[in-house]
Amino acid sequence: MASNPFASRYLQPGQMPYFVASESIDSANATSKLYNLIIAEILAASPKRFAIVGPHGTGKSTLLCNLISHLQQHRNCHLVRLTASNACPDSLWKCCRLLDHQSILAIDGFEQLRTWNRLFLRYIQFRKKSVLLITAHRKLAQFRTVYETVSSPVIDELVVEALLAGRSQKAEELFCSRTWIDAKKNHGSNLRECLFDAYDWFESHNEIDRVTSENH
Repeated sequence: MASNPFASRYLQPGQMPYFVASESIDSANATSKLYNLIIAEILAASPKRFAIVGPHGTGKSTLLCNLISHLQQHRNCHLVRLTASNACPDSLWKCCRLLDHQSILAIDGFEQLRTWNRLFLRYIQFRKKSVLLITAHRKLAQFRTVYETVSSPVIDELVVEALLAGRSQKAEELFCSRTWIDAKKNHGSNLRECLFDAYDWFESHNEIDRVTSENH
C-alpha cells in the first residue's frame, strides 16, 4: 500500500515547494516570481539582515529551505536550524567562522537564541559584512522583512493536493472529514500540525482500500 504522505519525513522543511496563492497566475509561476523578488533583494548591497516572518506552521522554514537552494547558485550559503531543545548548536558558531562578505548565513528559528547570542551573532555578521537571513514569528528590529507567510484555504488545498498526488484519496475527502474540521479548530492557521493530524485519516482510508482490494 502507498506510504503515508502525512508522515513527518514528508513534512520536513525542504521536502516540498513553498506554495503561493495567486488569482492572476498559477501557483508555480507565482512562487517562482516570489523567489526571484526575494533573491534580488537579498543580493542587493544593503541592508544585510533579512527576516521571513509569520505564525507557527505557515511555511517559514519551507520557504527558507527553498530559497537557500536558489541562493546557493549565487553565494556561499550556510543553513542552521534551531529548536527549543537545540537552541545554540556548535554548528552555528562553526558557520560563523566560515563567513565572509559574500556569504549568507540562514538561521531557521532565530528567536530560539538567547539575547546575548543574538547580539553576538549580529556583531559577527556586521564585522564580516555577510548576509543574515532568518525566520521569526514576528517582525524584529534591525531586520528587514522580505516576506510574511500566511495561512489560507487556497494554500491548504495546494499543499494537500501535492501530498496526495497519485493516490486514490482526494483533498476534498480530507477537507470534509471530521479529522480536518477538528484539526483546524484545534490548530487554527498552523497547517503543519493539521497535516500531522491527517496521518491517521490517511491510514484509515488506506486500510479501507486494502480490504476492498482483498475482497475483489
